[in-house]
Amino acid sequence: MSARLPHSGGIAIKTRLAATITVTLAMVLTTTAGAIAQVDDAPAYFTASVGEPREFLPADMGAPDDDGVIRGRGTLLIEQPIRASDPRVSGLLSISNNVDIHEYGGGVVGVNVNSLRIANSEGAWTGPGTGFFSSGASGDLSVAVAVLRGEGAFEGMSVILNHGTAEDDRGPYEFFQGIIVDGDIAPPPAPPPAE
Repeated sequence: MSARLPHSGGIAIKTRLAATITVTLAMVLTTTAGAIAQVDDAPAYFTASVGEPREFLPADMGAPDDDGVIRGRGTLLIEQPIRASDPRVSGLLSISNNVDIHEYGGGVVGVNVNSLRIANSEGAWTGPGTGFFSSGASGDLSVAVAVLRGEGAFEGMSVILNHGTAEDDRGPYEFFQGIIVDGDIAPPPAPPPAE
């Protein structure tokens, strides 16, 4: 035979149980909200691929100068589609580029300095980039890094973008990857003192 609680005792137990559930639920929601905020603030890694630009305006390369360097100024790649694993970095990529090409016995090395803009319906990312490419008997290689600041919905965030090509025993391949972080990237420090 089961014992029955008095009516008033049952109400008290139900009240305590409801209060316990309410407090537990509040703790779970607070912890979950904190975890979500931490995830939102966490750096977001992404990979990307690019298509052909709508317009490509080559630089005026000219002949090598007295140092044997070919100096290209003003290459424009306009509205090159970029598709990223993070949609905030997908959109249309435009690049203006200056390059110095150094020739040597077995090939060439080019040093790029450029300005990039990735735009979509939510905002844009803009900033400078630099890198190099080489081509010669040992194969082809290119590496570029850009630091972009957010505009519009992305204001207050930064992108560090890494793009390049390389070659290994499987053949040539391209990589395009980066990270989105909250805030601006730290400015460069003063140069170290001369000895």
